[in-house]
Amino acid sequence: MNDTNLLKTNGLEQKLYTAYHQDGLLDLIVGIIIALFGLVILADQPAFVGMIGIPAVFYIPLKQRISQPRMGYIRFESKEKQTFKLTLSVLLGVLVLVALAGLFIVGNGMPDSFRTILRENMRLIFSGFLGVSLLAAALFLNNRRFYVYAVVGVLLIWASMLVPFHLGIAVTALAAILVLTGLYLVIQFIRRYPLDE
Repeated sequence: MNDTNLLKTNGLEQKLYTAYHQDGLLDLIVGIIIALFGLVILADQPAFVGMIGIPAVFYIPLKQRISQPRMGYIRFESKEKQTFKLTLSVLLGVLVLVALAGLFIVGNGMPDSFRTILRENMRLIFSGFLGVSLLAAALFLNNRRFYVYAVVGVLLIWASMLVPFHLGIAVTALAAILVLTGLYLVIQFIRRYPLDE
């Protein structure tokens, strides 16, 4: 295949990936996961952090029920590779959140100097983890909205340091943006592509 055809194929693939995420389901599921993490922070109950990944299992069934009957399904990669990429993306995000919760828990058994540094910079560390996770999702899943979410998430956490207000509120506010955007897109998607009787 020559370079011109390759560029055309890559452009088509990018457009299809963009169309694939226009239903808002990814935004909705990730928003619910972040909301659960925000509630864990607000309630100061890190023991429940393992439950935040549960909504991820609903993504593919919802995709199959809502999107595929309306738009069909096209693949540039094998089903196994796509499943692996999606699973890896979700696991990466969950592992980052679990690692952050682990820092809260393990930090109590560390030297006072380290705990002081960790405590004073926890929000900066968290904003870095969150921003990188959302940027990775944007790149890995070809979803440009997640670039915006990454920037908004980091700014909300920085704002919680400057104002200041509880970190859980910043995380929950970001989650609300994702969930509301996701719901809006799902409703618009269903209205735009009604199922034939």
